[in-house]
Amino acid sequence: MGSSGERKSSDTLRINKPASATGDGSSIGVSGGNSAPSPDINNLCPIRFRIKLTRQDVSVGRTLALEGNILVAPNIGEVGKLNARVTKRLETCLGLGISYTTITTVIDQGIYYAEFSQ
Repeated sequence: MGSSGERKSSDTLRINKPASATGDGSSIGVSGGNSAPSPDINNLCPIRFRIKLTRQDVSVGRTLALEGNILVAPNIGEVGKLNARVTKRLETCLGLGISYTTITTVIDQGIYYAEFSQ
């Protein structure tokens, strides 16, 4: 697929954990019948994603905090709000053991975003 044996500096190593088997152990195999397929962790919990901010006066690179579904910048206050879909995504990823430990502000084409990173 490529002739180079070196990784790009922007590449990130990611190891997906297999879904844990549930049940009482009496069934043969991992699947227990009517179980739903496990979600694709790479699509559900990307390495980083962005949410548009409501305020445009936040300095770039500033660390943000998440209080419920409100994005807060220290000494500024509320700078954005998460919708229900993003809140559910974060809760699901946290349940899978994946957390977004860093939330910083970035600008892309003049628009301010909160970037969530693992």
